[in-house]
Amino acid sequence: MNLFNKIFTSLYILTLFFLLSCSNNSMATKKNSNITISSNMIKRLEVNEFNQLTDLENYSKALKGSNDPYFGTLQRKKLINLLSDPEFQTHGSKITIRQLLSFDYLRFGEYEKSIELLEEALTIESANVAETSYLLELLEDLSITYIKSAELINQSDKSSKLVCTLPISNQRGYSNNEYTYSAINYLNKWLEIEPNNIKARWLLNIAHMTLGNYPDSIDDKLLIEVNNKSNLNLEKFSDISSEVGIIDINLSGGSIIDDFDNDGYFDIVTSTWNPDESLIFYHNKGNGIFAKLTLDANLDDQLGGLNINHADFNNDGLIDIFVMRGGWMRNNGQMRVSLLKNMGNNIFNDVTKESKLNFPSYPSQNSAWGDYDNDGDLDLYACNESEPDDDFDTTSFKYPSQLFQNNGDETFTDISGKANVKNFGYCKGSSWGDYDNDGDLDLYISNFASENRLYKNNGNGTFTDIAKDLKIQHPISSFTTWFWDYNNDGWLDIFVAGYGSDVKDVASSYLGIEHNGTSMKLYKNDQSGGFIDITENANLNNIHLTMAANYGDFNNDGWLDIYLGTGYPSYDVITPNIAYLNNQGNDFIDVTFELGLGQLHKGHGISFGDIDRDGDQDIFTQIGGFYPGDGFYNFLYKNHHKENNWISIKLQGSNSNSQGIGTRIKVITLTKNNTLEEIYSTVSSGGSFGSSTFEQHIGIGSSKEIKEIHINWPASSKLQIFKNVPINRSILIEEDRQDYTIRDIKPINTPN
Repeated sequence: MNLFNKIFTSLYILTLFFLLSCSNNSMATKKNSNITISSNMIKRLEVNEFNQLTDLENYSKALKGSNDPYFGTLQRKKLINLLSDPEFQTHGSKITIRQLLSFDYLRFGEYEKSIELLEEALTIESANVAETSYLLELLEDLSITYIKSAELINQSDKSSKLVCTLPISNQRGYSNNEYTYSAINYLNKWLEIEPNNIKARWLLNIAHMTLGNYPDSIDDKLLIEVNNKSNLNLEKFSDISSEVGIIDINLSGGSIIDDFDNDGYFDIVTSTWNPDESLIFYHNKGNGIFAKLTLDANLDDQLGGLNINHADFNNDGLIDIFVMRGGWMRNNGQMRVSLLKNMGNNIFNDVTKESKLNFPSYPSQNSAWGDYDNDGDLDLYACNESEPDDDFDTTSFKYPSQLFQNNGDETFTDISGKANVKNFGYCKGSSWGDYDNDGDLDLYISNFASENRLYKNNGNGTFTDIAKDLKIQHPISSFTTWFWDYNNDGWLDIFVAGYGSDVKDVASSYLGIEHNGTSMKLYKNDQSGGFIDITENANLNNIHLTMAANYGDFNNDGWLDIYLGTGYPSYDVITPNIAYLNNQGNDFIDVTFELGLGQLHKGHGISFGDIDRDGDQDIFTQIGGFYPGDGFYNFLYKNHHKENNWISIKLQGSNSNSQGIGTRIKVITLTKNNTLEEIYSTVSSGGSFGSSTFEQHIGIGSSKEIKEIHINWPASSKLQIFKNVPINRSILIEEDRQDYTIRDIKPINTPN
């Protein structure tokens, strides 16, 4: 079958039955630009399907009854009918239909039927001596399908979680390894034809890792070395989620760690973008166990939600939850957000309509809370998704991002136009921070496929985008972002993660060869109103397909570290989450494998918090893919570092917002060399995909004494100075009091 006939057959099938929307994976996407145009033309017929749906349950039903590429169910019936249709019995159509139908089964986790169809297709291809134009596609499809099937068949064994975390011990591997060996067989056949194929090499290495025989069983010419060692003698984190009662499997979603009932212990909330599943509320009982209180918390009807964050929007001292929906779904993503008011006793009420946040519904997966006008209550920036116009794309959509001003009466007013912050980009991250130390919050926006923005707060209710002037508009393909003071100089710097879709770029980055990937960016504040791009000097120019990220202090040394959650919807993207240790503000060191944090599945919401109250920050990471069959267990990583000292500071605002968001903290310590050292922290939930505790856990390294703590409140501009504060304790600082309170919170015995 020649190329023209192959394209024509694919176009005809896709045009008639909307089949291209089944996947952006290699098994369902023919990489011809004409086919892409046809898919977009087809999509135009579907754009109004969900526009007016705001009820979550009805949205879920409509989504499943559609051709949605993730959750839709109409594709399968059409494909099954085509198998016996006499008009589609050419060699090319027989192969293509089976490829597409195979992926549809795998999309929902039905791996045996998926494998059967691909094996049939390979038999048909092999029997056609005159033409083998589909052989490489099928070898790739079979390799990926067998790797995913091996994971699914071993998923019921919770110990298989460890098989998905690098480095993998040679003594550990999947208990059922038949499908993995099948994958290796097809990968080797693929590499016989294309010995330099980077993706095939990467997947071969991954397959051997899951068998527990990496790197010993891999030919040196095919080996990709990923176990970088820094020899820092760090304590490994350990996953304790199953032991403490966190055993749910989710698709991609967000996470929060914080104390929702003010009992001193941090709870966990997760979301999943699966429109059939709700938020999950894990209550920390203070005894080493989390109780799943989703139903009791009135959250069982809060379906879907690709991301969540938290804030006390009404200053009643109770932390509320905000849910974002519709991200990546284009016009089909016009799904309402939820503002969930904490009523006390771990009960939440949906007050979206009452707060005037319910309409219009725009696709979104990010937002940021901050008091931009310093009136003492928190305003909300909703980071919505717009796609730029394209000559060939007639379904481009324009949804403005929105700035909601808090009216102080539990309602909000959209002032986006007046404030000049509509953005009109494919917004994937947002963060508030006072980068110029002028006393009001500025806003950094990370856009996917267009330039990023820095909205400077003009102090009069308006903002001006100065990102291009300051040369901080890159990377063009970016995701999660935040303000932080990575070098402890008292000025906020900017981190923004690069994003891509190709596992080849990740593998090429490990090999040190040329690639087309997008690296992250670290912009250092020059203390004069500008920034310096120090990404390369900071050793952060490697390629990681970062979807989520957050920062915290792995080892209590007072320097903020980075943890990246990586992935992409397609099944062939299997890459480890990445941990970078801050080397005293000079550069960053990859310590993924020393810390045991190289999770291979899709990494999403990442949150830091001292779950067991033993004096170091633990990490929760929400794990899961985009397709219904690509769910996975979440991880709660226990931190075992005990060497350095710390202080934990909970704020209670009166003139400022109750949690002290935006408050600047300076801790001055006396080091063991009898020198003074300054450590800075700004109260926030951290990164823009995953939310950490508002209580600030600040490592002080080997210092034995805290000389002073400076608290600079945002609304009142009040400066408090506390002297001779004890170390290794949690304290409460209130805006309207002149002394601090030591909090008596007992550590929890958790499994190791």
